[in-house]
Amino acid sequence: MAKFWPTIVPGRTPNPVRATRQWLGPGVAIILPLACLLFQLSAAPRASADVGVVLNESLDEDFDRISSTGHSAIYFSRICAESPVKLRLCRPGELGSIMSNYVNIGEDRAYEWNIVPLNIYLYGVEDPRNRPLLASYKLKHLLEDHYRQKYLSDYCTTESCTISPKSEWREMVAATMIRGVYVFTVSTTVEQDQRLIAKFNSSANENHFNGVRRNCADFTKHIINT
Repeated sequence: MAKFWPTIVPGRTPNPVRATRQWLGPGVAIILPLACLLFQLSAAPRASADVGVVLNESLDEDFDRISSTGHSAIYFSRICAESPVKLRLCRPGELGSIMSNYVNIGEDRAYEWNIVPLNIYLYGVEDPRNRPLLASYKLKHLLEDHYRQKYLSDYCTTESCTISPKSEWREMVAATMIRGVYVFTVSTTVEQDQRLIAKFNSSANENHFNGVRRNCADFTKHIINT
C-alpha cells in the first residue's frame, strides 16, 4: 500500500505549501473482497506486474461535502497510455498508468474513460524527479494546461473542455495536489494484461455513467474482475 498526501487542502486559502507525500512501504493494507492487497512502485523491470484500486479522498466540494464521497480509479504497472483512450504495454522505463471514468470527462466526445501516465496523475509531470516541491491552485492549472496541449489536443478543442473547471479530465493531473491518494494492488501476468488491452482497445468507449448503477466504483470493480 502507498499513500500520497495532498499538497493543497480544498476550502483553504490556496497559498503555496510544501509537499508532504509519504511513502508507507509495502505491507498489509486492508482486506477487500478480492484479496489482501500490497503495493510497491519501482522503476526496475519485473517479471510480474500489478493492477490496483486507487482510492481518492473526498474533495469536500458541492455534494461531496455532505456525503464525503471520494473517487476510485485503476492503477496499472505494465499497461500504459498509447493515447488518452488507447492502451498498450509499457516500454522500458515507464512506470505505468491510471485509468478513470467520471460523470463528465468534458472532452469533445463523451468518453467513458481516460488513461494517463502514472506520474502525470500523481504529480502533473512525466518525470517524478521534476515533481513540484511547492503547490498552489495556479500551479495545478498550469500543469493541467500543459497536459491538455500535449496529450489532449485531438480530444479537447471546445471551449467547455479547454476552459471549464468542471471538465473532470483535470482531476487526472496532479491529483496529489488536491487530495490524498491510496493505492492497493494485486499481481497480474503478461497474458492478463494483454487480454485487458485487447478488450478495451476493441470496445466502445462511450459514457453511460450512472451514479447508482454505473459509477466509478462499478467501473473499478469491472476492471479488477476482468
